[in-house]
Amino acid sequence: MPLQTAQALARDLLEEAICAAAERISEADAKNRFDHCGYRVH
Repeated sequence: MPLQTAQALARDLLEEAICAAAERISEADAKNRFDHCGYRVH
């Protein structure tokens, strides 16, 4: 669920929304993002 959709008004709800979003990022997606930004990940 996008953070905007979660409309987290309290810290605990915001943290929950961030954790849910982070779980959707695959290792390959994270590596590709770092590579794109010029960081080399081994």
